Amino acid sequence: MAVTSSAATPVLSKTEDNHGKAAQLSATPMFNSVPVAPPNKIFHLAAQCKADPNPDKLNLGVGAFRDDAGRPVVMTVVQETEEEMARDVASGKLNHEYPPMGGSQGLVKATVELVLGKDNTQLGANQVQGVQALSGTGALRLAAEFIKRFHPSQEVLVTSPTWANHPAIFKQSGLNPTAMRYYNESTLGLDIDGLLADLRAAAPGTTVVLHACAHNPTGVDPTEDQWRMIAQVCQEGKLLTIFDSAYLGFVSGEPDQDAFAMRLWAELGLAFFICVSYSKNFGIYSERCGVTLYVGTTAAEATAVNSQLKVIGRPIWSVPPMHGATIVERILTDPDLNKKWRYELKTQAQRILRMRKKLHEGLVANDPEHNWDHIIKQTGMFTYTGLSKEQCEELVSSYSIYLLDTGRINVSGIPVNGIDYLVSAICAVVNQDADAVSVSSLDLDGANGEDAPAAKL
Repeated sequence: MAVTSSAATPVLSKTEDNHGKAAQLSATPMFNSVPVAPPNKIFHLAAQCKADPNPDKLNLGVGAFRDDAGRPVVMTVVQETEEEMARDVASGKLNHEYPPMGGSQGLVKATVELVLGKDNTQLGANQVQGVQALSGTGALRLAAEFIKRFHPSQEVLVTSPTWANHPAIFKQSGLNPTAMRYYNESTLGLDIDGLLADLRAAAPGTTVVLHACAHNPTGVDPTEDQWRMIAQVCQEGKLLTIFDSAYLGFVSGEPDQDAFAMRLWAELGLAFFICVSYSKNFGIYSERCGVTLYVGTTAAEATAVNSQLKVIGRPIWSVPPMHGATIVERILTDPDLNKKWRYELKTQAQRILRMRKKLHEGLVANDPEHNWDHIIKQTGMFTYTGLSKEQCEELVSSYSIYLLDTGRINVSGIPVNGIDYLVSAICAVVNQDADAVSVSSLDLDGANGEDAPAAKL
């Protein structure tokens, strides 16, 4: 018999009752105790700058190239290539099908030729192989995951300081990143003695992460002679090197020249990884185009490593995105497009050098009491100003100049019409409290800080 009820006292059916309980249960928070993650410093700074009404504001925190007016740049050669790609899609020559595991091997081959040279003998012997990855972060993560699975040592040395994402990438892969001496705060230059000492103290098999050029965040690169010293220690100590190559061409304007260290390792016959990002030197930040290369001692070894890199990438991103990869591959493999790209890249590097010079000249003219030569001795997109954390915070709060509290600024982010304002603001905070000045009375050719211990990350 069906259950009946009056309008005043309705009775729920078992099904309705179960639905009610399900609805009540589904409303219970599952992650009530999860803390809110702190904001990323660089992205948080960018958001602050965007909301700032000050017409003189400067965003010097973001790691992206800007033109003389401070605007983002899309390379002309990239625009032309995308237009050609659109025509190829319309005609059916290009589609959006899945790429093979490991992405475009055409891109991989072009990358090997770019970083190691077209005359590289290991390429012809099939000793250099690789896969497409999600820009530099993805390329490093693939190498890290491979090392975790197949390398006997789980120890990783990164420079102190280094790109903020390096420790996180290796930690999340289950490895043990430790800082090695690199930057000398006393000279605002390279601590070569401390670096070599820490490399010599490393156990055989330790992985060493080196910036191929344009060190981020300091802008301090080894000289060619110093690179040879580093290579010798890595070879003698049986250390595994990973080169992070994110700024090729931004130091000298010539990718072949900026690739010196990677080509030196190859000439010495060392086995090593190269993790390449095309975000900066092609200006395709959002397209996430990169490559993980392994330079092996035999073709069989390189083939085995490459097969595992493909397997590792499969459950992470399945296959990599192809839009940016197609742009880069077409430009690198077409002689005319390649020439145009190198020209545009050189003009960007020249802009960075001009802004370094203008910043240095302005600081010297307005604050001759302090030594600002590190501004023009450092290289690439970034420079370590030598400003203290308090001075950086003052620049943000009082002058709307947004930079990291480490003192790192993006030199290319300085617009031409903002250089005088930046110089005046820096001089104001530096001379506000003479005792707090970080750049005071520096001997840039002096102490190397060799007694400073390596810090644990």
